[in-house]
Amino acid sequence: MSDLEFPAASAELKEIVRETVAATTYDCDTFLNVKCQAFEHIKGGGNFLMTIGLFAVVNFLAKVYRHLIEPAAFVTKQDVAYAKQLLSGASAKLTI
Repeated sequence: MSDLEFPAASAELKEIVRETVAATTYDCDTFLNVKCQAFEHIKGGGNFLMTIGLFAVVNFLAKVYRHLIEPAAFVTKQDVAYAKQLLSGASAKLTI
């Protein structure tokens, strides 16, 4: 991502994004190193959790990118109110 693509993104925002991604990926890297070196006799355990962490990074980056490209695409308060109205109507129909 270059500065020309997103001129409105401040250096502070870019640093927050970098730190968030780095923290999660470093956690996954540490887990992988410990698992491979210290617990070779253990099979499985944690791979799924590490995958969830990596998908969380992808999800975070996708949301940041989407917000920078089209901020209006995010959910508004009116959207939330409408969804709650639909859910309350649906839950009333499901009540036995």
